[in-house]
Amino acid sequence: MVSVPRIALVISHPVQHFCPQYASLSRLENIKLKVFFASTLGFKKYTDPNFKQEIAWDNLYMDEFDHVFLNDGKTLAADKTLDAPGLDTSLDQFKPDVVIVHGYFQRYQRRAYSWARKNKVPLAYISDSERRQKRNPVKEFVKYFFIRKYFSGINYFLSVGDANESFYRHYGVTPEKIIRMPCAIAKPKTR
Repeated sequence: MVSVPRIALVISHPVQHFCPQYASLSRLENIKLKVFFASTLGFKKYTDPNFKQEIAWDNLYMDEFDHVFLNDGKTLAADKTLDAPGLDTSLDQFKPDVVIVHGYFQRYQRRAYSWARKNKVPLAYISDSERRQKRNPVKEFVKYFFIRKYFSGINYFLSVGDANESFYRHYGVTPEKIIRMPCAIAKPKTR
């Protein structure tokens, strides 16, 4: 029996336009995908402080892909302090052949990065970051050195478009490490 690659995807919380893609990927016979969430934000109803209304996504397809909610299933803000100390143990148990981390600015994502490096598991990175917006030059200067160093420890970059690839190249990523992939926006489930 041939074993299939085990892919751990580490992301802060269920995002309504990514989860349908996870469901689709999970139907592939040549991989075993498991998604690791640090928060139930978006899965459980919550009140958005900016929009001042209740949010609950109904197109997450959570029953169609393997996943785990860390932090005892709490709804936590997806800010820079988000972490899940149980991620290390969960990854140890899953034994992934590759870890895909979504973003870099949360403690949670950096924990996954450290786990993969320590365990010599290839690390892939995905985001929709770009450099088309005007930004504070001082922050950009500091960010340049941090991101460049962080990116130097990543094996593959999953690109969602030209602007995203330009972002990666700006921070020293070589073209052979960039893999273009689809970034689907899912149609909501019909009722």
